Amino acid sequence: MQGNCIRYLFDISVIVMRISFFLLVSFFFAYNSQAQDTEEVYMDGYYYTKDSTKVTGKIYYAYSWYSRFKFKPTEEDQPNTVEASETIGFVIGDKQFVVKENFGVSLRYFMRIRQDFVEVIEDGNVSLYKHYSSHNIMNLDGSTYKQHYENYLLEKDGKLVTGYKNENTFAKEVANLLIENKELSDKIRNKELRLKDVESIVLAYNSWYSVNH
Repeated sequence: MQGNCIRYLFDISVIVMRISFFLLVSFFFAYNSQAQDTEEVYMDGYYYTKDSTKVTGKIYYAYSWYSRFKFKPTEEDQPNTVEASETIGFVIGDKQFVVKENFGVSLRYFMRIRQDFVEVIEDGNVSLYKHYSSHNIMNLDGSTYKQHYENYLLEKDGKLVTGYKNENTFAKEVANLLIENKELSDKIRNKELRLKDVESIVLAYNSWYSVNH
């Protein structure tokens, strides 16, 4: 009886050790996969410091990097990291990014971002931004894959509306935000216009606003 108990406890300990080893190996590969990001390709661009000084050079920005990018004055120079806290935004190619603070996004779960870069999609009485993020997801077999997320942010009168968890929250929050244009607001509330139409919604509102103010 005692021998069976000892054998049983020994078998349990072996199983626990194997599971622990599997989790450790899985974490190792997930960590290395995240560390070894895509090849760094620098593009012509510029950024603005907090005092609006323009700094021109080469920029590398990856969506998996929160609140920072790499910068070097010329191709031959060594890069340095620029944090979001040091700049008001940057431009690479035809994309403009600005810094926004304390906003919510829906990834695999809802989370609040303290500070990060967002792409400017539309700038007007209502501004539209897009936040990008990328995370490594680990499969049960220890392999990983990269999951990309995109979240829209609307801003009006200094108020950010973000983190739509579903069509219902989008319909309610954006309809209230654009209530001044009742016709457009009603279409959003009645779900004639949805989250997929957000760029058209913002363009329509800004066009209406420019005519009526």
